[in-house]
Amino acid sequence: YLDAAQVSAPAAAPAAATPTPASTVPTKFAKTVKPTITGTAKVGKTLKVKKGTWDPKPDKFTYQWYAGSKAIKGATKASLKLTKKQKGKTILVKVTGAKSGLKAVTRASARTAKVKK
Repeated sequence: YLDAAQVSAPAAAPAAATPTPASTVPTKFAKTVKPTITGTAKVGKTLKVKKGTWDPKPDKFTYQWYAGSKAIKGATKASLKLTKKQKGKTILVKVTGAKSGLKAVTRASARTAKVKK
């Protein structure tokens, strides 16, 4: 028979690793919104985009305006002055939000009515 000195104590359970709290640095945008276009869809008038509230706030927004399904060359600002080229077409804008460390997200507005003369 074994005396008490010969019986080994059970191995101590390894200390549980302290769980690290979930990172507070976001990996994607928690909130993005569909942009809206304001203004009158008429040749000579200027349309503007409201990009809405994004969370977290992007470091940078980029814009691309479209007439029908085609990108309007050089139309990359938050506003667009309508020309005769856009007459009869619907307009939409795509807004891209970018922030360091996050995947860029693009949201498209609804289309305007057809641009009038």
